[in-house]
Amino acid sequence: MADFQRAMRFLESGTFQVGTLDYKWWEYYDRAVLAAATVRHQFFAVPEGQGAKTKVDTNWQVANQVPESERMAVMYFCFYYIPLEIRTQTEWTQIVDILKECYFQFTVYNKSPMIEFPLAIAFGNTMPVQVTGAAAGDQNISRSRFNGIYELGIEIPLAAKTTIKAEIVFDTAHSADLDGDKIIFSMVGPKWQLG
Repeated sequence: MADFQRAMRFLESGTFQVGTLDYKWWEYYDRAVLAAATVRHQFFAVPEGQGAKTKVDTNWQVANQVPESERMAVMYFCFYYIPLEIRTQTEWTQIVDILKECYFQFTVYNKSPMIEFPLAIAFGNTMPVQVTGAAAGDQNISRSRFNGIYELGIEIPLAAKTTIKAEIVFDTAHSADLDGDKIIFSMVGPKWQLG
């Protein structure tokens, strides 16, 4: 494995020819849609083309499993919060509250979680905040950045057919006001694929 990794890193740009091994920077992504009664949201369980998921929702191909002809070294986890509609001040507060009260875990081969952390660590200070104008007549504005990045201390190697489970767990169910909001999760890093 180490020799293979050294050889592929040496090639850097990949070969991109039929029958050879392609090496490229890749991002696998999937989305969860918030629903008031749901406190666990699993990613990569429903692949593209199933359960009404299109390429906009996910580019994952096999339920909970790395495709047969691929392997990946995951270096970053990325999170994106996408509101269904324009939100009120009360709803912004609810969004911040639910993101502070949930955690993420990543499991390989149904063993104990390989990594887990509060989701607020990934969002950090980029969580939605309300900025109020100082002068009379100024309008409240929402200054929001809805993405968070968690850089792994070491890469997580995922071989072909590796079973994974990526999940966000909320301590309590959120308000129905946020139903339909989406959280998109992605794994980023170099991918090797038989061309």
